[in-house]
Amino acid sequence: MKKGRLTMSMKDIKNNKENPNTQTESKSIGMYSNNTQNNLSSEELNELKRQNKLIVNYLAEMQENQKTREKEQEAITLKLKEMAEVFRSSGIQAHNDFVDIAKEKLGKVNTEDIQAEIRKDIRKVQDENEEMLRKVRG
Repeated sequence: MKKGRLTMSMKDIKNNKENPNTQTESKSIGMYSNNTQNNLSSEELNELKRQNKLIVNYLAEMQENQKTREKEQEAITLKLKEMAEVFRSSGIQAHNDFVDIAKEKLGKVNTEDIQAEIRKDIRKVQDENEEMLRKVRG
């Protein structure tokens, strides 16, 4: 015994169940006694009850921890879904903004380029007309 507790192996408990009438030596009187055997059985039973309570408490704690983890995972999953939606929306908005700006800039570039070409052609025609007028007059 350690500190008033009976420490038995599972083999000892099994042997005790198989041989319930086994007598043990009584420490107090030095003789074999069925009463001592009953006391040991009672101590064993109390130890098993104590161990069962510890196991039940441990399992309850494990279940509580599992519930807590599941709640945390649900919160993380919800937050991830929200962030993914925000990211997707931002991506769509950025794409739309880019397309709008690109269209606007391309419209300006094309318009400016076309206007420049037209001005160049007009200037060329004007120059040719002036040249022809000089030839005709001169």
